[in-house]
Amino acid sequence: MSAKVISYWCRWETCAATGRVPNDTGTVAVVDGCEATSSFVWIPLVTSTIASILLTPFRVQNIPPPLSSYQLTLRHSPSVPLRTPCYVTFSPTEDMLAALWETGYVELWDLHTRLEFCRGPVMTPELIRNGPLFQGAIFREIAVSTNAFGDAIARIVVLGSESNRRDVLQVLDIKRETISALEVPSLESLGWRLALTRGAVSLYRNGKVFECTRVPVSCCASNS
Repeated sequence: MSAKVISYWCRWETCAATGRVPNDTGTVAVVDGCEATSSFVWIPLVTSTIASILLTPFRVQNIPPPLSSYQLTLRHSPSVPLRTPCYVTFSPTEDMLAALWETGYVELWDLHTRLEFCRGPVMTPELIRNGPLFQGAIFREIAVSTNAFGDAIARIVVLGSESNRRDVLQVLDIKRETISALEVPSLESLGWRLALTRGAVSLYRNGKVFECTRVPVSCCASNS
């Protein structure tokens, strides 16, 4: 058995909406772990777990953690072994939220956050798309943009790592009825992060930012 040393760099990251005036909501998201519920049906023990995202739009309400304005219950498939998402992000332009699981399962929500002070729910989330949209890697980061071309509702970008010790980038355009995969550069190393932008898909590594276009395919690999 070969010996190896794995080094991890950890840091706190605040998941907050970055919309622009006058449509910014100031929403902050906190991933709440799994709440286990069980019931006895004669001999078998039936157990289910529920993960949720705690949301507070600070534009209209000021509710400190661990409380929140709204608790978004996720709709993950029972076949997904990991119940809690590994990454959550907001669209930089629209009131959308995306949650990613390591397996490639994704949930895309339109939050419909209320921007006025009045009675009633502060938001009425709508599930736009969910399912195992990405495959072939262990995924760790997601970004969503509504500046996609054509009739796409949103463009989802995920970053993960393959078994050959290389990072992998995958991009999908989400439409009402279909999903289109885009050809993206091959990443020849580990350690990439997604850069939050309102335009093209961008990555950064070792203090440098790279913009990834569909052609040429090797645009990012040459800078690794």
